[in-house]
Amino acid sequence: MFKVLAGNLSATFNLDGKHLGRYLQNKEMIKNSICEELILHDQIFIPTQDYLTACGLILVLGEKNFISLLEDKRIHFLRLSGVFGYVKGAGMDGTLITMIDPNSKRPQDSSVEESIKVGLSVISNQITEKNKITELLIQESTALEMSIVLDAVKSDTYRDLRATSLWNDKYNCANKDFLALPGMEAMQVRVIGSGTNPKINPVDALLALALFNIELYLSLKLDCTSSSTGSPLGDLIDIKLDRLVEQSVRSKNMWSLLEINNVPDLGKLDLTDGCNFKDLLKVIRSQNANEFRKWFHDRKTLDEREIFKEYVGLLSEVPAIQTIPSKAIRFCVGNGLGFVPVVGQMFSFIDTFLLEKFLKGNSPRYFIEDLKKFRGKIKQYPQGFGKSRPPKSR
Repeated sequence: MFKVLAGNLSATFNLDGKHLGRYLQNKEMIKNSICEELILHDQIFIPTQDYLTACGLILVLGEKNFISLLEDKRIHFLRLSGVFGYVKGAGMDGTLITMIDPNSKRPQDSSVEESIKVGLSVISNQITEKNKITELLIQESTALEMSIVLDAVKSDTYRDLRATSLWNDKYNCANKDFLALPGMEAMQVRVIGSGTNPKINPVDALLALALFNIELYLSLKLDCTSSSTGSPLGDLIDIKLDRLVEQSVRSKNMWSLLEINNVPDLGKLDLTDGCNFKDLLKVIRSQNANEFRKWFHDRKTLDEREIFKEYVGLLSEVPAIQTIPSKAIRFCVGNGLGFVPVVGQMFSFIDTFLLEKFLKGNSPRYFIEDLKKFRGKIKQYPQGFGKSRPPKSR
């Protein structure tokens, strides 16, 4: 099974509570990402802290489509309780810590059940099957402690920051668990937010690296084939270059391969349209899709030109049905099923359904052909889509 840790599908938590609104501003990116991950992976793990990520996906994909993904176990939420940030002490030193409400009153600190309840209340007037979604979200969620995960990656994150051009030796402290980073007042806390700038701010760079390392840690723990980061690392550092390049190349190669085959830009689809998403899922669930996933992941380190060459090789393969004399096939199938080989219509049925199914076989290239057929069924956004009133935020 091919699994992915999709940090880029998470509405990164912020203390201002406006992360759902910022998430929905990137609808096209979210749709492209969800389609890409569904094509390349059997299961998508999405880290979240307060289930506004789930609310965002419901609004982007549509309620019924979101439910179908949960029912098929195609998406699974990793609920990290608590909020991590960099806290400055009374002096110069500071550290990465997890902040948790001891009374568990906040949705990012409460139980999974309570957090789901509060999250869905934000869009309660826009969903009709709240109870069903709640039940499915509980089933498809794994509860994790942010403090445990952060402790596991803290040392690595500090080492990463020391390897960047932003590092200055004066940031070191006698205690290896602390840093003396500039730009913060005493007893102040900073978390990732809309104003995070890891290119010039050492604290922001530390937070961005921490988020990346958290995603990488979860990916390894869950035996994921790949991961897509939601960290705002940008082009600042190359300390994680191999991992970032792998993600970038994987994405570019897949979309280039689809583009040359005239498969539409799935990010421009209205995925809330039931027909669109239902047809797309039917294609992605097929055995041809499984073959494509295996084929693609075996070649995920190739560059664009090399993977195109591999695909051309696929096109030259001759299906088994074309390598056997048709009369012999008709004779064997006809006698094997007890049919009398004189009824033309019966053999037309066999040719169309049985031979195609059992002798043609499955191939990665047939998945591309399936997507090309799907191309003719898509519907674009209706005029004026996206101008409706945004959901209330907490």
